[in-house]
Amino acid sequence: MSGATTPSQLPSDASAPHVLFTILDWGMGHATRTWPLIVAARNAGARVTVASRGTAGAWLDARMMDWDKRNGDGSAPVWQRVEKPGVTIRYAKGRSTLLRIGLQIPRFMASFRTERQWTHRFVHQHGVTHVFSDNCYGCHAKTSGARSAFMTHQFQPPVPRLVSPLAKVLVHRLTLAFDEVWIPDLPNHAFAGSLSVSTHPNTHYVGPLSRFQVLGPHGEGAVHGAARPLLGMVSGPEPQRSDMEAALRRCFLKDGRPALIFSGNPGKTEERDANVLVVHDPDDRRFLEAVMGAECIICRSGYTTLMDLAVLGKAAVLVPTSGQPEQERLAQRWNRDLGWTTLESKEIADFRPEVATGRFPSVDISDPAQRMREWLGIPPLSTET
Repeated sequence: MSGATTPSQLPSDASAPHVLFTILDWGMGHATRTWPLIVAARNAGARVTVASRGTAGAWLDARMMDWDKRNGDGSAPVWQRVEKPGVTIRYAKGRSTLLRIGLQIPRFMASFRTERQWTHRFVHQHGVTHVFSDNCYGCHAKTSGARSAFMTHQFQPPVPRLVSPLAKVLVHRLTLAFDEVWIPDLPNHAFAGSLSVSTHPNTHYVGPLSRFQVLGPHGEGAVHGAARPLLGMVSGPEPQRSDMEAALRRCFLKDGRPALIFSGNPGKTEERDANVLVVHDPDDRRFLEAVMGAECIICRSGYTTLMDLAVLGKAAVLVPTSGQPEQERLAQRWNRDLGWTTLESKEIADFRPEVATGRFPSVDISDPAQRMREWLGIPPLSTET
């Protein structure tokens, strides 16, 4: 059940900055990487409205409720989530995914106008002072007077060479509607490579972002028993999500050791099949325990997943989603430059799990709170102890 509110329920206190976070709902990665920025804005005293939909919206509902339960003392401003307009992109199996996505691009681009109209109306009706968009190209505030930022790690879209020049020009023009661009990478593009090379005149490389940067009390202690040596982390759209979960089950059942699968499918209860436990929507504390205790992790090579693993210092076996050039390119890069093991989706079921190895990009993980406070015009946190 969605926790989104209607706009009439939003707080009306205009004494603090009011940030509207608009988050793309293609899976949960955009929501999880924006989460530390959402928390940073709220902790800085800003009013926060989070706009998303679908699986991302459900994940945000659960995290906001859980955060209030664990950290709320009544002093923080109220935050709310609302439904934003958007389109549901349909995926296919295997290599036909890219073609099917391509055929839906006109509908996706047409949705930018709906996003733009919705954002303009919302900003004016609710006193929004800042708009932060994670990959929602239409959610800018160019004509409303609110400050706006756009976040992406794909400034150079991984599309076929024939259409690459057009795609680059399109992304450049769309992002010019925003005051600035935030890229969750380093200036040397250590994480995303050429994907994150920006042409926007006001670009900020803010470093990797992970929900685990703001765990607080979530990461204290272990409450779910002994760690399981095998961990499969399923993510992405259907039907690839279900296919990967089924392949991991077969792989882990053959191995026989205690195994855990995070299925990325909120709303279902836990399932047990012999030595394999399937948890559909773990909270961050349980996720952290499992990752840190696992000997072998098998997961997609999505950008947000790679940032999470880098923040936690845990290597994994990477399985790019078939037909998604971005994941395929990231897996190739992390295999070639950092020594991470990679598999094709069809190889999961017969894989013999072993301790995952690989290096990490050299980086000092920055504090997202400082960058967010700067953007909001709020004095930085004191470093005195």
